[in-house]
Amino acid sequence: MAEEQTEQEKTDIFYVQQQMIDTLTSQFLSQDQEKTVYISPPAPAPRPRNYLLYIVVGIGILIYLGKIKLGKLL
Repeated sequence: MAEEQTEQEKTDIFYVQQQMIDTLTSQFLSQDQEKTVYISPPAPAPRPRNYLLYIVVGIGILIYLGKIKLGKLL
């Protein structure tokens, strides 16, 4: 019996839903069309890694530790 609704209740529910849709639509349309958009400056690009420097430092450490003889490289 609770599942059955009279024609009046269905009409009232439809009417309330229609009013809500109309209210939301009018609010949406009445909003200011010109909105301020804030844009942050772009992040600075990361510096590329200097792999050549790493290789030279690694070879320098190996020469210092005596693992590589300087005569072999030249």
